[in-house]
Amino acid sequence: MRTGADVTALAYIQGRRDLAEARRVIERIFETIDVLVTPTTPVPPPTIAEISKDVGTSMRLGAPYIRNTSPFDVYGIPTISVPCGFTINGLPIGLQISGPNGGEASAQQLGTSACQTCRVDPLFAGGAFRISSQCGMNVGGANGD
Repeated sequence: MRTGADVTALAYIQGRRDLAEARRVIERIFETIDVLVTPTTPVPPPTIAEISKDVGTSMRLGAPYIRNTSPFDVYGIPTISVPCGFTINGLPIGLQISGPNGGEASAQQLGTSACQTCRVDPLFAGGAFRISSQCGMNVGGANGD
């Protein structure tokens, strides 16, 4: 909280304007796609033993895991993560599905379909999952697919 005391009213107003502009830019992406599909995390999850070593190790190992999710949180983009497979070591892999503002139903629809009826291939391709489905949606991948 003390850090916030150093923010001037002008800087706060400019920050809010910048955030609003970023949200408008992001919304334009959804003019050509219904949903955006990315891996929930960019790397496989650590084991409990790895993150239980000490607080510093836990923090260091945890940082990469919010890289794909935090932008959607900050910009208020409706997003769901669904399980879609396992690593070679048996750890879970998640598929993150994001929709436009107000598009919770689209993200939920594809998430439900991915879990129940769609063939989801948890294969990395240029840092993004490729999905094959008959869900009737225009799906954009993180690598422009």
